Amino acid sequence: MDNVVKILVVDDDPFALQAGKEMFKFAKQRKMTAGMPENLIVEVDCSSDAASALSEFDILKYDIVYTDYLMPYMRGDEFIIQLKARGYHGQAIIMSSATGPDISYHLHQLFDLYDDLRLIHKPLGFELFLSNIKRVLDGRGYGLLNE
Repeated sequence: MDNVVKILVVDDDPFALQAGKEMFKFAKQRKMTAGMPENLIVEVDCSSDAASALSEFDILKYDIVYTDYLMPYMRGDEFIIQLKARGYHGQAIIMSSATGPDISYHLHQLFDLYDDLRLIHKPLGFELFLSNIKRVLDGRGYGLLNE
């Protein structure tokens, strides 16, 4: 079984990018990864805007893509549409602290198109970050979600 989980974090907030980059390491130090394979490797790449992420990274290699909703150049919903158009089948998760009728409208349209898309409110916490990794591993036969 594959022991590498690849994650892409797209956010215009440098703090969110740094947190995404360090989250698994911190979770491991805090002994929050019990039950996960000892040899698990989590690779996290980051981009400060969605348009750059599409041109700089092989987006199909990622198991999980976290994207902010409100960013310059390309919003998170537009980014997800581009990911899906290029054949992305991994977990796509929009992170946002924004609210309002325009945002709700765009997100409802997106959720109507892609039933596997998820929305989380910022900030991304350890438990949710680790549960998404467990989903990837469970899909590879590790059976972590049944424990």
